[in-house]
Amino acid sequence: MFLRLNARRSAGFSLEPISFSEIESFTRLSGLRLSPFEVRLIEDLDNLFRAVHLTEKS
Repeated sequence: MFLRLNARRSAGFSLEPISFSEIESFTRLSGLRLSPFEVRLIEDLDNLFRAVHLTEKS
């Protein structure tokens, strides 16, 4: 799920976090139901992805 959301992330000057509204839209349009744990896991993966991306840009 994270990879699908990440692949559709808006490109810009900074790598913005995946928003709750994007997660909600994803679940509604895909028909998937996420548990609170899965939402938290997406958040954690997104934080890690952005941290690594920022480190690599430096």
